[in-house]
Amino acid sequence: MTTLCQMKILKKIRWEFNAAKQSFLNIPDALREMPKMSPQGIYVNRNIRLDHIQVYGFDYDYTLAHYSANLQSLIYDLAKEYMVNEFKYPEVCMKVKYDPEFPIRGLYYDKQRGCLLKLDFFGSIELDGCFYGRRKLSLEEV
Repeated sequence: MTTLCQMKILKKIRWEFNAAKQSFLNIPDALREMPKMSPQGIYVNRNIRLDHIQVYGFDYDYTLAHYSANLQSLIYDLAKEYMVNEFKYPEVCMKVKYDPEFPIRGLYYDKQRGCLLKLDFFGSIELDGCFYGRRKLSLEEV
């Protein structure tokens, strides 16, 4: 059996639902004439001047694509080639091979000390992910 209080709540919910429904049905003509967007599309949420960007990074969060096992190595090699040819990095950089075991995500480079630090989701240093060049730092050095 439905109580008076429950009936009032149901009436209020129905009224709010109908009000929301009407707001969608009574959209302004300007919005009605806008082109429809594909739900499968990818859209930017802010403007950016790409002509001012010198270096692009890659975000491997698997949100937009599924990546093959060779993609990271390919991107690494292409980035090396670009850095040597376009930014005039030393040719010896081309000899450095991609190491899938070396940290590649969530990195911070300490310019004053020359250390590469791996950060967790909260921005805290992961003590087992600190390097000076390719040498892993001990806890005492960190």
